[in-house]
Amino acid sequence: MAVEDNGQDSDTRQRSRLRLTISGVVQGVGFRPHVYRLARSLQLKGFALNQGGDVVLEVEGPPESTDRFLDMLQSQPPPAASIDQIHVETLPPADYDDFSIERSVARTPGLSGLAPDLAPCPECLAELRDPRARRFGYPLLSCSDCGPRYTIFTDLPYDRERTTMTDYPLCEDCRREYEEPADRRYHAEPLACPVCGPEVRLLDPEGTPLAGDPLRRTGEVLSGGGVVAVKGVGGYLLAADATDREVVTRLRRFKRRPAKPLALMVPGLEEAGRLVDVTGEDRAAMSSPATPIVLCRATGGSDLLEHVAPGMSDLGVMVPSTPLHHLMFDHSPPVLVMTSGNLRGEPILGDDERALASLDADAFLVHDRPVENPIDDSVVKPPVIIRRARGYVPRPLETSLRAEGDVLALGGQMKATFAFMRDGQILPGRPVGDMETAAVEDVWLRELGKMEERLGIRPSVVAHDLHPGYRSTVLAGDMSAPGGRIAVQHHHAHLAAVLAEHGMGPEDRAVGIMLDGTGYGTDGTVWGGEVLLGDMRDFERIGHLLQVALPGGGAAVREPRRMAESLRAAAGLDPADAEIASVCRSRRLSPLTSSTGRLLDGAAHLCGIAPDRMSYDAQAAMLFESAAADGCREEYPFEIHDGVIDSRPMIRALVEDRSDEPIRAARFHNTLCRAFSTLAAEAALATGLPVVLGGGCFANRILLKGIERMLEKRGIQVLHGRRLPVGDGAVAPGQAAVAAARTFGKE
Repeated sequence: MAVEDNGQDSDTRQRSRLRLTISGVVQGVGFRPHVYRLARSLQLKGFALNQGGDVVLEVEGPPESTDRFLDMLQSQPPPAASIDQIHVETLPPADYDDFSIERSVARTPGLSGLAPDLAPCPECLAELRDPRARRFGYPLLSCSDCGPRYTIFTDLPYDRERTTMTDYPLCEDCRREYEEPADRRYHAEPLACPVCGPEVRLLDPEGTPLAGDPLRRTGEVLSGGGVVAVKGVGGYLLAADATDREVVTRLRRFKRRPAKPLALMVPGLEEAGRLVDVTGEDRAAMSSPATPIVLCRATGGSDLLEHVAPGMSDLGVMVPSTPLHHLMFDHSPPVLVMTSGNLRGEPILGDDERALASLDADAFLVHDRPVENPIDDSVVKPPVIIRRARGYVPRPLETSLRAEGDVLALGGQMKATFAFMRDGQILPGRPVGDMETAAVEDVWLRELGKMEERLGIRPSVVAHDLHPGYRSTVLAGDMSAPGGRIAVQHHHAHLAAVLAEHGMGPEDRAVGIMLDGTGYGTDGTVWGGEVLLGDMRDFERIGHLLQVALPGGGAAVREPRRMAESLRAAAGLDPADAEIASVCRSRRLSPLTSSTGRLLDGAAHLCGIAPDRMSYDAQAAMLFESAAADGCREEYPFEIHDGVIDSRPMIRALVEDRSDEPIRAARFHNTLCRAFSTLAAEAALATGLPVVLGGGCFANRILLKGIERMLEKRGIQVLHGRRLPVGDGAVAPGQAAVAAARTFGKE
């Protein structure tokens, strides 16, 4: 905490006056009314206001009271708030008459001024069910501690006139709550009630309102085997009875997702516990204000896996994230498929007209509150984040870096997002999909421009991926910045992201195990099974998986049978497919790769687990993980020569093994854990450095927990992302950290 003292000795005066500038998630979370109540309880005078993205306040009174105020503010902030820094100034007394809340002051905002969307708080849920309450059964109720934030804001500072609620004038009762600092709805910008707020309606596919109670009619459609497009806080979701195989098949046809797992929504934790094994970490994530989709191990009695998550051992489960969802379950089946309302490869839809025109649904449960910033549900697999979206965006990441100007990082090709950096904070944007369609690129560009304007971003430097063919790299070429453009190697970005998240400085080094599917290497080959030694400024590659052929280039990413043949050829085994074997021998047709993702694809196919062609990203690796037997600690042989993990012995052993598939899958995973932990441990023990784990393959629990356990057993500190995604959603934040470290350094 920074403190500026103007020379006044507060202990020798009868009155003390402190001016506090508070940064963090402090707007839209009931911070000013909390400050008001705290100041009044201590009989302090002064004021509080929003300024840009900060809260600025002054308190005046006896020195012991102002000191007590500061202590309580730090130790007891509002539930949804997050204080990053309090800057304190001691000023001469101003003799305020009372404590008041003043109008917001616009200025260039910090990156932490806006809160994510928050699930209903206990007080609002109790009110929702209270027949005596004015908002009994109102699907869009909220207060200062919960409700939409990011999805409705149109500008900063965050006040009602800069949200999509500006077209809903408050009724007399709501106005009284809004203007009363002691009320929990004081300046709750999404504030509404049945008298003055948006309405909920059920529409037919032509957009005509259906008669009757919308929620009861919704339940009838769902119970009758229909699909309902439900407008949630971040956009449209497609809902259907999860136990009805026919309607789930219909959903899959529309989404063109023949096998990809579908998310489920249940009324609460008790119902979730009937489907999956909810551990302590799972429970904490599922019941948090973010209410993400949580990937949990399905229980033995679950009969949903076959058609909801074919071949998987996990189910993705979430609890209601809005009052509307809570009320739906009064009339609906107890387990619903709840999947993003979008076309394959395109972002989630938030616009009503486009949703009606695009989505295959029997009815549309809509509300009149516009979604300004559509966003998908977050996905977590404790302890890591898979997709950082609703409930987490736009919360920034505090780092030890300091940039003298703004940094813009454009990310990579997959899980596309961007990130800004200002004053030591990194703000990742929302994920919009893979940069492989015009629709995704268009949304990405519009989102980037919108956020730059709202936050007043003027990039001093632009960071991008090293790959020359990525769309983000091409787009970077059209951007100008005083500090120029910085190309960042993909796996270095993963390393830097974890270092930044854990508060490291630009020269703090670590050994990195970076495992994923694809990353353009400094030697022009495809990396993905790397051991690095470096910091946020630079790195060296000290080890990697044996490079093998990538037959057909991009075709091998989609077809595990190609990688299986490549592994057979590398291991000196007879070919199973002569044509693909021939392609493997051509460097023009088959570039070299050290990718762990491709190794897992090929091994899964050799084990008889993966299909010839995948219908979604990482399908083969996910099936391989799910198939692995619990409790098996056996391994295959491997060798390490000059930092290269020779995978050929483990491939030969896998092919020759006649054990059941679960045992073979477990042995192969265990071998990878042993190989990478052995290679990394050698460097870590020689240097005394921690080991960082990064890359999308660490969404695999066996690899994450196995490597972590083996390294920690040898006394080595292990770090991995917990607030940033484990996969490519961390690339843009990592690029921002590299750019700041190289250009500006440490404070």
